[in-house]
Amino acid sequence: MNKKIALYLWFGAITLSAIETDAQPAEKVHRIGILSAASEVPQFFDALIQQLRELGQVEGKNIVFERRYAAGDLDRLPTFAAELVKEPVDLIVAVTVPAVLAAKKASTTIPIVMFAVPDPVGIGLVDSLARPGGNVTGLSSLGGRFE
Repeated sequence: MNKKIALYLWFGAITLSAIETDAQPAEKVHRIGILSAASEVPQFFDALIQQLRELGQVEGKNIVFERRYAAGDLDRLPTFAAELVKEPVDLIVAVTVPAVLAAKKASTTIPIVMFAVPDPVGIGLVDSLARPGGNVTGLSSLGGRFE
C-alpha cells in the first residue's frame, strides 16, 4: 500500500472519530456531508468508505453520505454548504480551500474536516496546527509556514 492510500485510510478513521458515538443509540444513522469544488473525489472517497466499512460503518445501514460537488463552479459552494447544514449532517468533509471556507461560513457548530488545504493558519481556517480551535480540523499539505 503506498503512502497516499495509507494517508487516505488514516483520514477516514479521523473522520469517523470526529462523530460523537458514545451517547448515541445503536440505531443512529450518521450523516456525513462531502463538499468538494471538483466534480468528484473518487480515490479519497473510495478509501474513506473502505476504512469506515472496516470500522463497522456501512453506507445505507448506519451511515449516509450527502455529496455536493461543485464541478469547478465555486459560486455553488456556499449554497451546497448551506444545504448540508440544513440537512443536517453530523460532519462535513470539505475538500480544497474554497470548500472549507464555504463550510466554515455556513456553520460554526458542525465539525468540519478539511482535506487538501495548504497553510490553514495563514488563511484563517484554524488558530494553529497543534490546537485548531473552532469547528475545523483535518489534514494540511503544509506547503507554507509551520506553526
